[in-house]
Amino acid sequence: MQHFHSPLVAPLLCDVDTTRNHGRVYYRATTDNATLQRASSDVSNGTDFAATFVFITTWHDVTFDLTYGFPASGTPTNTFQSVLVTDGGMSFVIFNYGDINWTYPTNSPPKAGIKGFDGTGYITIPGSGTSAIAGLSTSTNVGIPGRRVYRVDGDTQATCHEKLGQNMAASTHFYPYGSGVGDSICVKQFGGFTGKIPISTSFVLYGTSLNDLWVAAGGYVTFSDDYYDLFDYECMYDGYDMSFFDKLTDLSVLVAFLSNIDTSANDGQVSFRVTTDHDILDRATRDLEDGTGFIATWVFIATWHQVTYYKGNTTSPTNTFQTVLVSNGTQSYVIFNYGNLGWSMDPKTPTYAVAGTLGDGGNDKVIIPGSGTPEIINASKTTNDGITGRWHYRVDCSDAIDCIDVDECSSNPCENGGTCIDGINEYSCQCVAGYTGTNCETDVDDCTSNPCENGGTCVDGINEYSCQCVAGYTGANCETDVDECSSNPCENGGTCIDGINEYCCQCVAGYTGTNCETDVDNCTSNPCENGGTCVDGINEYSCQCVAGYTGANCETDVDECSSSPCENGGTCIDGINEYSCQCVAGYTGANCETEVMYDCDEQCPCTAANRALNKYFFVHHDPTKYVRCAGFGRCWVRPCPPGTVFNKKALVCSFTRG
Repeated sequence: MQHFHSPLVAPLLCDVDTTRNHGRVYYRATTDNATLQRASSDVSNGTDFAATFVFITTWHDVTFDLTYGFPASGTPTNTFQSVLVTDGGMSFVIFNYGDINWTYPTNSPPKAGIKGFDGTGYITIPGSGTSAIAGLSTSTNVGIPGRRVYRVDGDTQATCHEKLGQNMAASTHFYPYGSGVGDSICVKQFGGFTGKIPISTSFVLYGTSLNDLWVAAGGYVTFSDDYYDLFDYECMYDGYDMSFFDKLTDLSVLVAFLSNIDTSANDGQVSFRVTTDHDILDRATRDLEDGTGFIATWVFIATWHQVTYYKGNTTSPTNTFQTVLVSNGTQSYVIFNYGNLGWSMDPKTPTYAVAGTLGDGGNDKVIIPGSGTPEIINASKTTNDGITGRWHYRVDCSDAIDCIDVDECSSNPCENGGTCIDGINEYSCQCVAGYTGTNCETDVDDCTSNPCENGGTCVDGINEYSCQCVAGYTGANCETDVDECSSNPCENGGTCIDGINEYCCQCVAGYTGTNCETDVDNCTSNPCENGGTCVDGINEYSCQCVAGYTGANCETDVDECSSSPCENGGTCIDGINEYSCQCVAGYTGANCETEVMYDCDEQCPCTAANRALNKYFFVHHDPTKYVRCAGFGRCWVRPCPPGTVFNKKALVCSFTRG
């Protein structure tokens, strides 16, 4: 790329021939709102960048110049895209790669990159000009396979330049890093150091106050300008082992992952920044909470992002890790954050990477478990503070041993299932629900709030309580009155009225008893008179009267004369279930229904002569009566109606004169 003297943006510089197949090249300039928003998001660098112009060029299914002798049909194709994005101040280039199926036919594979004016400020994409260029669709510098983003408005050849327009974080426990949050990006190289970086507040390392530091590409931070002595040792290509800490007796270093790191071999980078940003200070304070009241006032962050080993390439495994220095001018801490660790040794050397802290004099040191062995790759899966992939140490003590936290949890002080949290010279217990106290030794009295109502008794349990309710109440808190009427205890139509642990029945007329189960005996008062028999009913009675009486209570003598049974003027005399007739003269029978018949005699001279004379009626010796012949020597004596006498002449009963 450096051989071109004009500015150049080349996603894939090669002999493309769009006349040989259906391949096409498209382009457009756009200020479409949706495209601007997407571009702003894709190149976001932690600022309020908002794209105002986008230019898109796309090479779709293009093939190579067929003059090289390949047939038009069946030739492989490539699809890729170049996107220019700007807001008038910041400028970015996005390379998107789809299917990359050919890098031939010439002996010079395609190149890819960006070049500034006069051949300066160029960026060469890893693999450019080699067969590795075929991996563009799977490699990335922004975490999205097939995409590469570069910021191009600055000086890309500065020793520590701002290249990637992004705010990166390999994992949630990493502090934000990348140019988007103000990091300086170090020159891509094997080995080497930054210039001196002043520390604005004293950083104390094992009793020594330090005011400057240097970042090494090899995976560590040093505090001495004798780093060239360290570099001489580092550049021993036979690798590293634990003797590194023993030989460096006059240097102070914080080693996150010391090995033959080569940032020029792939897209890996080393970035760093000093910050007093309020949010970062608050986070560091929380991360290092140790019960001492420590409040961070200064933080330094160095990040090795997707770095590989010496003479690796874009397909080599990568490591991402971070060193964070935190201080308040008196207390000092180092945090080692490990993300994806894909390699533990440079395959060209026989030894494994090491990690730890080393104080001036070489006697004060802390080694991260697994250092110098294949297990160092597990630093991303282990921890000394409960956050996987994070290791932190306090380093301001005069002796490293004094700064190594004793595990106060080793005696398992937390009772009843509590979780012990180790601190500095202290521990705390996270109690399971239901327990409290320093060691979770006290059962929380869940009854203190008096949850049981209506006189219920609270019984404390483990993170729970139960209520023993007084009779008549139920529910978790005895809040519900038991409905004693729910079983419908009242019989025979009675109405149930609920009470507290009781009920009562309002009985319909005719029933009594607790549940209205008893028919009221309406005969108990002996209401039936005159020998009547009482028959009990529902809220009533009836009387079965003896003959001769009637009425609801048999109180009435039946008037047997009411039917006027006595005939022929007879007088009826009522009795008990009977009557008698007093017949007038001349009548007889129970009902005076029979006329008395006499033998003819002097009172009834019914002689043949009289019959011949048709004298059927004769005056009786009693003028109020008359005689009538019946024949056969018989006759009747009959009375005249009251007030009359028998008229002999007229032979009828008539009223007498005055």
